[in-house]
Amino acid sequence: MSPHFTTKSTLAVILIIAWLSGCQTDSTDTEKATGSGEPSTPVPYAGPRLNLQTLIISAGTTEQDPALALMKELHERMGVPYKILNSRTEQLAAHKLSSGNHGYFNAIILTEANLWDPDTASKSGFSAEEWRILHDYERKFSVRESIVSGFPVANPALGIDYGLENVESFTISFAGRWQAPAGGTELFEKINTDSLLPLRGHAIGADVRKTNPGPEIQPLLTEQHSGKILIAKLTYPDGREVLFSGITNDPSYIHSHLLAYEFLNFASKGVFIGARQVYLNLHVDDLFLPDALWNPDTNTTDQDRTYRMSPHDAENTIRFFGKLRADYSTASQLKLDFAFNGAGTNINDGLYKTLYSSGNDFRYISHTLTHLDMDKGAGTTYQQAKYEIEQNRLIWQQLNLPEFEQNSKVLISGMHSGLTDRGTSTPYPEGKNDAFLQAAQDAGIRYLASDASRPNQNYEHFIPGFDILLLPRYPTALFFNVSHPAELQDEYNYMFHEIYLEKGLDPATIPGASPTLRSYEQILELDAEMAIKNMLSYSLWPHYFHQTNLRDYDGGKTLLSDWLETVLPRYEQLTRLPIGSLPYHEIGRQTENRLAARNAGITGTWNLDINAVTFSAERQAEILVTGLEGGKVYGGQKISTITVGPTAQNFSIDRMSNR
Repeated sequence: MSPHFTTKSTLAVILIIAWLSGCQTDSTDTEKATGSGEPSTPVPYAGPRLNLQTLIISAGTTEQDPALALMKELHERMGVPYKILNSRTEQLAAHKLSSGNHGYFNAIILTEANLWDPDTASKSGFSAEEWRILHDYERKFSVRESIVSGFPVANPALGIDYGLENVESFTISFAGRWQAPAGGTELFEKINTDSLLPLRGHAIGADVRKTNPGPEIQPLLTEQHSGKILIAKLTYPDGREVLFSGITNDPSYIHSHLLAYEFLNFASKGVFIGARQVYLNLHVDDLFLPDALWNPDTNTTDQDRTYRMSPHDAENTIRFFGKLRADYSTASQLKLDFAFNGAGTNINDGLYKTLYSSGNDFRYISHTLTHLDMDKGAGTTYQQAKYEIEQNRLIWQQLNLPEFEQNSKVLISGMHSGLTDRGTSTPYPEGKNDAFLQAAQDAGIRYLASDASRPNQNYEHFIPGFDILLLPRYPTALFFNVSHPAELQDEYNYMFHEIYLEKGLDPATIPGASPTLRSYEQILELDAEMAIKNMLSYSLWPHYFHQTNLRDYDGGKTLLSDWLETVLPRYEQLTRLPIGSLPYHEIGRQTENRLAARNAGITGTWNLDINAVTFSAERQAEILVTGLEGGKVYGGQKISTITVGPTAQNFSIDRMSNR
């Protein structure tokens, strides 16, 4: 959790760091900071300096202020240090921002334009004095400000003026048109500015004020029909720079996840601890085993109807991914990971032979020998669990499938069993099977998969009592028991609509239910929207599927290929950022390092006159930093992986904004 200001607290200068992912190039390579970015021993420096840390000023709690929830999630995902000041309950004072030439924040983000507070006479969470203190700080240290959402107020009594007039409200579903210099080398650089930006919810558009001009207005996004300004860069006569958005932003909207990074990047001038990288990690479970299929006649999973991938399905998947990587410029690195059950194959199996002959086209993860239920209620013992893990590894070696050494510390249990005791409906962690977990730990398992949709499994953490890191995965609408669009559509509509009607309930009143029946295409669209939100939150978590979803149901089409052909066009309509694809062991390594860095006591200070950053930490840690010389380029910015420790080091800055 981020520390919060209190009205009587002094400013803590300890940065709390969360580190998300390894430094990536546009081809997803990683690199330590090198060349001109090599660290140097700092010389004494007493000039103006800024901590690499964001101050998020909110208009309430995350429950009251969805823009706060959005920006808090972004900072934590990317590993960016931040503090929150709740303007409704906390007072801003100058000593909370700086001391002499030392500024405590290199980025200011306001979640709402006037910090709306309905309980005050001015309807603002800040008094005129607090607004003055904030603007004085921004002037003194040339710190930028981003406004995530809000009405373009002009309130002389508070000292606020966004230079806009003739406001118009837009609701439900509309679109924005990008305007240069958006899409250049400084603002919204990798957003696809050639396409309209689909918008939902609510937004305020306005015109540049013609009389009594305020700041200089540079429109960046306008409403497609009216031309009203939705996003603009504001430059004030005193030198302050503000990125203003009249769009309502919260975590439920795709556009908000796309824009969130730009608010941070603008405010920080592209220099901050942390980094972004878009990932689409794809797992396919149950390789080599048959899965029972959904029966539309009985609305049940029919154990008498099963499907197991064929050699043709494997060949079809190889062809599809080759074409996919060629057709989508952002997806050139996509790769599939198979979670396999060794008991279902042998060296004479045609499916195995086809996959083996493909070389390194796919990656592999152990899914236990037989897909044994590891739940406590199933009675699975230590010996049974350890046998399942070790025997599957033995078969892995015998089959000579790739990445045994790297991925042998990773495990996906059958149906993520062993965490929730489904027999007694006891959630994790109370329902975990300690016998299974002890067997996994003794077998050398370091990383264990969990289902992000289940209670208490949707965050990365070490399992209580064990040295095993839980790595969540995203489920999708491509259920384990469907191999054809008709099966998927029927089960989806039964599970999310018809089952409630059978119980006499109105699905429209049930959270998570579907108010209407949906077509196959509509189901894919909804799932794609969720997947893109996950991608644009810069999450490492994989999306998982099952081998049934790779059945060639019609001339090379599969459920997974349909899903990807829905996700990728929508993604490329929004952004040109390359999509990374990591092996599960690397996801585990990066996650483990990020969690360790949170408690390393890392500080970063931007020395403004010499344009260098000094880093130090209480304990050694590996972190990502955006904007240093010597890093690899991703998304038009340099990202470096550096090791910090008690000995301070200097790194030169390279924002790449003028190339």
